[in-house]
Amino acid sequence: MKRWLIIPVLIGVILLVAACQTVDPNDSCSSLDDTAKDQCYFDNVQCSKIDNEVLRNPCIAELAKIQEDISVCDLIEEESAFAYCQDQVARVLNNPEICKDIEMRYSQDNCYSHFGTSNNDVQKCLLISNEEQRHKCIETVADVTNDPNLCLNLPFAPENKRAACLSSIARETQDKEVCDMIDERVKQNTCKLRIAKDTNNIELCEEITINLMKDDCIADIQQELN
Repeated sequence: MKRWLIIPVLIGVILLVAACQTVDPNDSCSSLDDTAKDQCYFDNVQCSKIDNEVLRNPCIAELAKIQEDISVCDLIEEESAFAYCQDQVARVLNNPEICKDIEMRYSQDNCYSHFGTSNNDVQKCLLISNEEQRHKCIETVADVTNDPNLCLNLPFAPENKRAACLSSIARETQDKEVCDMIDERVKQNTCKLRIAKDTNNIELCEEITINLMKDDCIADIQQELN
């Protein structure tokens, strides 16, 4: 190539490179390095400008929450991130119906758990597929509402979970009849023992059927009263 042709080509290349490196004066993030730039765009909820998908997906979820628009989640391709976005928008919209459309079980369970505990709706708890999380949701609702029947309806829960649930409500409400709903003798008596001590009720000590526990109950209350 002749020298007089090379010079214009070089000038063109230099101008092209300079154009690519030009910083948008209206974009406060564009001058930053890669990671910092993505974080800046995330903080400003400018999701489309984020290169890193791991950061872009939660940004889209945040945008969907701000706009209160479930359709924004469709911009996410990764399955778990998409499900998380649906869960978050369901909460913002206070719409539990969205939970059933979430295909990822983990996010769907979190969605139902949120509405179960926040609305004291045990029916939503029962829709949770994870057994431990389902029990926890029901126990939380039972504890808030002081409804012992919910403790009895813990599906397939071990007896100790039902007993702990009933004992907590009995102590909170100081209702000895709730203790009688506990099947295991030791836990039933322990429940009454705690209420008796909480209320300094010696008469309730007399209802304890395990003699050693009854004697301890009476002795502790007498000492407290004296």
